[in-house]
Amino acid sequence: MARLVEQRRVLTDILLDTAFTKRADAAFNLKESEWTLISELCTVLKPFATITEYMSTESSVSVSEIYPIVCELVNKRLASSADDSSIAFKVKEAIKDELVRRYEPESDDASH
Repeated sequence: MARLVEQRRVLTDILLDTAFTKRADAAFNLKESEWTLISELCTVLKPFATITEYMSTESSVSVSEIYPIVCELVNKRLASSADDSSIAFKVKEAIKDELVRRYEPESDDASH
């Protein structure tokens, strides 16, 4: 999605150019609200891309790092802010709820 946002201008130009795009395919051109949504989702999901890259490439990553990473996500990265749109807020809450359900980062049992 980040690449899509990065290439927005080129994609829009191509979809609007009848020399390259059939009239029926011009409907694939995204509306401003859809571009905004994609951009907001990129912001919300960026920490997950960073963590995925870290966990995939680092040769010394161990299972013991998962819990601190989940706690960081739940307590800081997925904390809602005044700048969040309603969609960003809902996505953050859904991801946070699922991480809490799966990893129980606030559970007394989790530290044992």
